[in-house]
Amino acid sequence: MNPYLTMEFDASGWARCEEAAQLRNQNHANGKAPSVVDKENQYCNSVLGIAAEWAAHLWFSVDPEPVFADLGLWGTDGGVDVLLADGLAISVKSTRYANGWLIISQKQIQEYTILVTGRVGSLLTCRGFTTRENWHENNELHDFGHGLTPALQQDFLHPITTPWLARRCAFTGYGPTPLAASAPHCDLFDDPYFEW
Repeated sequence: MNPYLTMEFDASGWARCEEAAQLRNQNHANGKAPSVVDKENQYCNSVLGIAAEWAAHLWFSVDPEPVFADLGLWGTDGGVDVLLADGLAISVKSTRYANGWLIISQKQIQEYTILVTGRVGSLLTCRGFTTRENWHENNELHDFGHGLTPALQQDFLHPITTPWLARRCAFTGYGPTPLAASAPHCDLFDDPYFEW
């Protein structure tokens, strides 16, 4: 049994994420010219971040089109990446490291945040979620090479199988939109709490 939600996008899906990443980086640049290394990392992180948000929309059966629409508004992003029909706001964070820590900026702490791991072009995995309260109780300062920053180890994440959250998860291809062809596979764990 796989305890995680996973998602795979095909080549056209990743291409769409790359296009969106270019727009996101242009909107966030504000006239600054990052170094070549920073530019490469920023680009890969943006592609992965967009893919993670897209996957989260599909996991929670929410129309993913907002991930790609209104990219100009992302410069004022307050941290809400998925808004469920019942008003629950979820922030989506991503890292290319399978055992990576969850890092949330102070201005983007939401009631719920999920962590997605993966690399551009590969399988994405939702490692779990944290509540705002859990974040404040268990984050610790860690130096990832840019000075101390608050972060949460994956050991402190709640499993996505928590009943109240699992009931909100369902795979939909969101057909007949063009996105259906780009999200052909979602592995939804065998969860006794999940109701089809």
